[in-house]
Amino acid sequence: MSDPGVAPRRTRRRSTTAADWVALVLAVIAPPLGVVVALVDIIASSRMRGWSSNLAKSALGIAIALSLVVAGGVVVLQGIAADRARAQASLAAAAPLCALLTASPATLDSPTFGWPAPEESIPQSIAAMRAFDVAWQRNVAAAPAGVKRSVQLVESAAHGIITSVTATQTLDDAANVGLMQQAAAASGLNNWADEYCTG
Repeated sequence: MSDPGVAPRRTRRRSTTAADWVALVLAVIAPPLGVVVALVDIIASSRMRGWSSNLAKSALGIAIALSLVVAGGVVVLQGIAADRARAQASLAAAAPLCALLTASPATLDSPTFGWPAPEESIPQSIAAMRAFDVAWQRNVAAAPAGVKRSVQLVESAAHGIITSVTATQTLDDAANVGLMQQAAAASGLNNWADEYCTG
């Protein structure tokens, strides 16, 4: 029979165990694994001893915090990689049109993108204009989706002039130049070429 005046003996608790230190180390060098090890350590310690050390609890907190940091870093790096991949894909898609536009430097330097001057006769002028239109049809075919409408704007303006001159057999060069200047300016192709064709 125990003496009521004597306090019961308590099992001396070790403040930490090897498992606690392993959990802490893993929390720093491999946070996701540290979370698992710390949880297992805490659960096992609680079941076996009725308590878990502060070190194990700290290891769990550190592992969770660093896991969130690592996850955030991974998301950021994936975003950067995706942006780079999209940029490279855009440059690759732009390359065929860039090659056509820069083959003749005068094309983008001209306010009409190289619209031909009148020839000695209407038929000769129409032939020159058709050659221009054919070149821009090739540009339309080579254009990536993001700039195709801009290229089509130039080709459509040229095609409209050719249709009118062919039907009327008259040529108003000043009016035609004005139309082509408007189409060239509205297309924004110079800005596009500055971004994608000057690598």
